Amino acid sequence: MSRTGLALLVGIIIGIGLMLGYTYRWGQPTPTTITTTTESSMTPHGPGPQGPQTGATSETTTPMGRHGGPGGPMRGTAGPGRAPSDMGMEVPSTCLDVGNGQPPGHNIMWLFNNHDVFRYKLLEFPENKTLVWIITAPSHDALEVLVSHIEQMECIVEHGGQPRPHDPLFRVDAAITSKYVDTKIVWLNDTAVKIIKVAKNDCAFEVIKLHAQVVKGFFETGRLEAMKIHEVPPEALQLCAPYLNTTSG
Repeated sequence: MSRTGLALLVGIIIGIGLMLGYTYRWGQPTPTTITTTTESSMTPHGPGPQGPQTGATSETTTPMGRHGGPGGPMRGTAGPGRAPSDMGMEVPSTCLDVGNGQPPGHNIMWLFNNHDVFRYKLLEFPENKTLVWIITAPSHDALEVLVSHIEQMECIVEHGGQPRPHDPLFRVDAAITSKYVDTKIVWLNDTAVKIIKVAKNDCAFEVIKLHAQVVKGFFETGRLEAMKIHEVPPEALQLCAPYLNTTSG
């Protein structure tokens, strides 16, 4: 082959390579915009994960109901109607056996003492009114307590109870999320879960974002965050006024 022919062949090959590279880079679908990504800055105590969990081979949605977790003394008994709780919650009796079967007060007390074993990443998808938590723990049992607590709080709200009746933000949260937020919990592996919250309107999206800030504070300081009274910003109250009017009857 002549030098001219060889140069022409090389030029054609380079041109095809550039075209393929352009198609691969720019021909892919544009991902949904993420405006905020928050990662925990805590160093977990004990043999906890030192980075994001990878290598998950399957995803299973956690069921509502009993599934094993850390043992501990049972406190309180289920009775007719709403059962009293040592944490001041209004707990429908049907919710006492949700999750790991421990009373809500038992799980929250364990979380008070172990809040800093968890690591998280929080993603916001404003276009879809969606929040996604990726949470890891040093053991399955530790994560089981957190998931059970979340399931119990979801159950309480869905049945008209109040997780924190003295807290203005949580009263609004209970009224709004029970009707306008869908929550899904997905186990990524034994020590990692994904929690997806999808809001049905702008009010609900604002409420779950406010709630997320409280959860972040709890992961950081535990009981100190839980002792705070969380007010609802005026702009959020204005945004949610139509929905609160319809839910309050």
